[in-house]
Amino acid sequence: MGGDDSGYPLGDIKGSRYIYALFLDPKDMSKTHRYAYAMEWRKDEKEIVGKLVVTYATTQQYRESGKKGRIFRINGNDVKLSANGFSFGDDDLFSGFFSMGEGLSAFGSDSTFVSSSIGSESWLSQFNTFKNLFLKNPNSTASNYYASHIYKMCKKADALDDMEKKMVIKELEKVMKATNDEFLQEMFQASIERLKK
Repeated sequence: MGGDDSGYPLGDIKGSRYIYALFLDPKDMSKTHRYAYAMEWRKDEKEIVGKLVVTYATTQQYRESGKKGRIFRINGNDVKLSANGFSFGDDDLFSGFFSMGEGLSAFGSDSTFVSSSIGSESWLSQFNTFKNLFLKNPNSTASNYYASHIYKMCKKADALDDMEKKMVIKELEKVMKATNDEFLQEMFQASIERLKK
């Protein structure tokens, strides 16, 4: 992961867990630049060792417009990036997400976080993806991120019509029951209230 020609390795701390996400720069109208956020950590009885990486670089699509593809290494596995998608050993990464182990997932393609101009179909698709990631392990470290993303999406749900909002509310009620974390339950309830406005 990194800028045009530099990289920041993840997975080099033995026994670590990590997560990363890529987001388009909302101020870059040409959509050629993105931010990358990564965190890697290992916790034992005495301490937590880790690192936080924030980079700003051109998007994969922009970099590949003049290249055939790139390969980089994560935890000893080669990841091949091309204009056609991802290749990571025998795993299928076409969905845009890949597992980081122990219930963690990372957003694997450049994308906007939440855009007010997003169409209802894209909004519903993003919501369903994050809902399913949350439900996969509602007590994981990443569940807070998924819940926050869903909340942020519900704050900007102008593209949805009344029927679509009712569908989303029904799913949020299911998600709310999947966790015992009171804060997350309140966040999902607040998401429902935003959709009812």
